[in-house]
Amino acid sequence: MSIEVWPFLVSRNRHLDYRTVVAPDFICEAKTGNLLARVTTGDLTDSGKGFIRQIFGSKVGDFTIVYRILKARQKYINFQEGDEILKDQFGREILLIEGVVIQEIKSKEDVFICQKNIEEIHHKLTEAYTKFWEHRDPHPAIPSNKLSLSMDGSSRPLQLQEIEGFKVPKSPITPPSPSAPLSSKSSIRPYSLAFIFTIIMAAAIFTWWHINPSKVYVEGFISCPVASERV
Repeated sequence: MSIEVWPFLVSRNRHLDYRTVVAPDFICEAKTGNLLARVTTGDLTDSGKGFIRQIFGSKVGDFTIVYRILKARQKYINFQEGDEILKDQFGREILLIEGVVIQEIKSKEDVFICQKNIEEIHHKLTEAYTKFWEHRDPHPAIPSNKLSLSMDGSSRPLQLQEIEGFKVPKSPITPPSPSAPLSSKSSIRPYSLAFIFTIIMAAAIFTWWHINPSKVYVEGFISCPVASERV
């Protein structure tokens, strides 16, 4: 029985905090590689054991991850000799979170991955981790290609502990910026004030004319009041 998977790796080095070091190519293209660093939780795993978790609502759709957690050792850097545990600049032990992405939702009963498969994945990730170990500045995750893992009849599948599924939160809808309406109001305001001022002046003149109907302006002169005829 075979299964198609994409390797991934989450870890840190002496200078950079935990991040996604290797991610499937389709996840790198969607620029969501850091999601793997967020959803890989758990404690150190023993040989023959691992974790499985279902991820829902990501930019690349729903998928399943199978992984293990172990301490990073000197021999994992470019196949060097030594079991010395790698540490960060503060003397804390560094962990490796390595596993595979399955591009669909799978339960642990449907996933057949053995310890030998995980060791093969581990060796494929060694070169990428060696490069990452020398980084002082953040770099994009290294894309991984699809692999086909098979398990023969003599191998036992990993004992997988299922972690509660993770639902990727939707991005909040950003409200429209108020800057555009404000700018349009500010451009109209001078014209509105001028219009209101004109109305007020016209009303004042109209009121004055009704109060003093006998005064009429003619060519810059004021005519004298005309007495009404007596009958």
